[in-house]
Amino acid sequence: MKCVKRCYSRSLIVFWGLTFVCISIFDFVQIDSRAQSAAPAQSEDADLRAVVESYFAACGKKDLAGVVALWSERSPNLATYKQSLEQQFTSEDVSYGGPAVSRVKVENEKANLRATIALTSINLKSQQKSERRLILSFELVKEGGAWKVWRSASAAEDLAETLVKAGSETERAALLTEEKELLTAELGQALLTQGRRLLTQSSYSRAKEIDELALEVAERCGAKSAMAMALVEIGRAYWAQGDYAQALERHQKGLKISEEIGDKVNAAHALNNIGIVHSSRGDYAQALELYQRSLKG
Repeated sequence: MKCVKRCYSRSLIVFWGLTFVCISIFDFVQIDSRAQSAAPAQSEDADLRAVVESYFAACGKKDLAGVVALWSERSPNLATYKQSLEQQFTSEDVSYGGPAVSRVKVENEKANLRATIALTSINLKSQQKSERRLILSFELVKEGGAWKVWRSASAAEDLAETLVKAGSETERAALLTEEKELLTAELGQALLTQGRRLLTQSSYSRAKEIDELALEVAERCGAKSAMAMALVEIGRAYWAQGDYAQALERHQKGLKISEEIGDKVNAAHALNNIGIVHSSRGDYAQALELYQRSLKG
């Protein structure tokens, strides 16, 4: 009986020992598998960051050929981008800080990411210097084992398009909450561009809705010039709908802000639109006076 107990005990020890070894081997295989799968992802991430760094380095040197070499020759956006870059190189000097890359997403042979970088530009004609933070969205494709740029665009402009397509105010509010870093004057301007497009398409209510969103963004980031422009665009939408009283009120508010900050261009734009409202009401003398004032601005 004692012999049986000893044999049974030894069997248990052997069993649990083998079980422990198997579990350890299984855990090791899992860890090793995860490590191996993480390695390619880290490599892809590093390669994508290197492309973005090279992109801005070439732009800073005005190396057009170097920038174009980073693009896919198959990209439908390349020709337009090349033309805009040529215009930029001839009109201003630019320098960039170090890019901060985020939101990297890789799916097979395609990748998306966002790059945030400090931009300093000097207008070659006026010698005026400006500094701002640039946030760009990149789409890349893998060709011949190397990542190539497929599309590069303002993240604010992309967000403006998404906001226009949003189905409700709740959805738009959620997008703005998620994209707090893009609540800038640039987003306000991008929304106004979308609003003007809708206005030319006779989508007056939608245009006003987007212009009001542009005003909200401008107010939240304290961009007075964008606020004035948004008010004038809202006024234009009211005018298109035949609501001259509301149109006049928005134009006058926009004019007041422009005059307060010394923005002569936007002030002239507001005066011209006030003149249009008076002309639509049949007050041609008042309209002519406002047109003349807008030209003097």
